[in-house]
Amino acid sequence: MTTLRQRQTSSIILLLISLLLSCCAIALASQSKQEQVPAPPLPEDPTPLIELVTEAERASLAKAHEPKKAVEALLAIADAHLALALPAIQADDYKKSERELDIYRKAIGEAASTAFSSEEGKRKLAKKVEMKLHDHIRVLEQIDLRFPLEREAFAAAALDQAKHLRIKMLNEAFASDVLKDSPEGDQPSVKKKGSGFYFIQPARSLSRTQLLSGDYLTEGEDNHVREAQQIDARVRVFVKIADRRLSALSGKLPETTDKKEIKRREEETREWGALPTLSRLELLTHYRRAIEEGMAKLEDAYERNPKASAIPRALQHLKESTERQLQTLKSLQVDTEAEKGALSRAISAAETALDGVKDALKPK
Repeated sequence: MTTLRQRQTSSIILLLISLLLSCCAIALASQSKQEQVPAPPLPEDPTPLIELVTEAERASLAKAHEPKKAVEALLAIADAHLALALPAIQADDYKKSERELDIYRKAIGEAASTAFSSEEGKRKLAKKVEMKLHDHIRVLEQIDLRFPLEREAFAAAALDQAKHLRIKMLNEAFASDVLKDSPEGDQPSVKKKGSGFYFIQPARSLSRTQLLSGDYLTEGEDNHVREAQQIDARVRVFVKIADRRLSALSGKLPETTDKKEIKRREEETREWGALPTLSRLELLTHYRRAIEEGMAKLEDAYERNPKASAIPRALQHLKESTERQLQTLKSLQVDTEAEKGALSRAISAAETALDGVKDALKPK
């Protein structure tokens, strides 16, 4: 009996040891896997551009002794590495895509800085950089959509930088056009480098039939943005643009025989333009862009003239609209990881806008 008991005890001990060793092996494997997937990098590696580019690219920079040649060389480097970042993320190689985006960001940043600080031909150089950025933004948006949510900050930083620089270059290239109109009759003040954005007209278009090239607005929406000079009117336009994407996300409009409703829908399509066929991912991205752009215009108007009478109206409308839109966004059902990431960013944009306007509306 004693021997049987000892055997049973030994078996139990051996089983416990085996389970313990298995747990340790799993933990070590998990830790090893985590170590193989590093945390998302900072938006920019401190390594200078000259140490990251190829020998040929380094040689082209060394030969560029004047601003025009330097800008051209830097734009060529930006083009080349952005072209490598997209197929890398399409193949789920986010590490390579991040490295190429880092080189892109440094090259395009130096190109913009060189153009902006040029003593001669500044406006022409600014226009050259702006035209490149116009094309780059379309590619960067595709890259941003494909990044996993936990690493999306890197791609988003590259996209934000491109948009920021493009506005800066537009303001330099077309300063007289940008500054001629001013809401509420206030006089535009020339801002120093890095102090913020001016009001600018939407992106130039290459095709007016569907979406504006490189942009997300229909032709009708683009016209409304151009016409809305008062900030409250402009915010209403961007809210309407966002609402149209939300309606498309929520599904097709119900069938109706009501003549007034049919007429209203026809008039809206004629006035605002029919939305092309877009994926849920694209609709969510368009929604976010509309809210962010509306908020940017509002912030700019406040910087220009914080006492403008249209600002409280704009704040109140944005508050009511984002409160309503958040209810819709939070009720949406999404399927893919990419859609989940896009929905999360759309909700974040709406919440950020809502928090901002609530704070601005508080009695001071």
